[in-house]
Amino acid sequence: MSNVPLTYAGVLCSPWKAGKPTPAKAYVPPFSDVLDFDSYRLMGQNPSVRAHVTYPDHYALLLAILNVITHESDLQIDEILINSRMPSVVRVPQDFFGRNVLFLNEPLREAKLIAADGAHVLVIEERFLRHSVENADNSLKVTWFNAPTGAEAAMDRMADGFDALGIHAVKWNAA
Repeated sequence: MSNVPLTYAGVLCSPWKAGKPTPAKAYVPPFSDVLDFDSYRLMGQNPSVRAHVTYPDHYALLLAILNVITHESDLQIDEILINSRMPSVVRVPQDFFGRNVLFLNEPLREAKLIAADGAHVLVIEERFLRHSVENADNSLKVTWFNAPTGAEAAMDRMADGFDALGIHAVKWNAA
């Protein structure tokens, strides 16, 4: 078991499910006053980043990432923590329930607390742009605390799986 977390950083470089129709499921935020409109106007100030995933497909992509992780690693992962991003206009799919997965606001902070007790904790932090008004950069970061022996090879396989999803590695190493 390594005391140094393993990290992977990648970027979603192409549209998720490119060439396949996806329901738009347009969503109108519940604005009630001038401040709501001002806040909405200030969001998404990075015009160089393109949205490659829709709100409805966001969880499908997260599930695909989770499946890569569980398929490519036969090693012990006690907890998988995923950052919770708002607004979210769809329910978390049932496929996430019954697993050792938790969505929360500060997964790295929680992971360090859990890992201090020796647990094998994997954190998924994503900032996939779902709509042009969001402030996101299409990044994915995976951090594995207390990674067991053989985790480096598993992380290599995960990186290949992420690449097949259109997420290309920017950096991956022991942190």
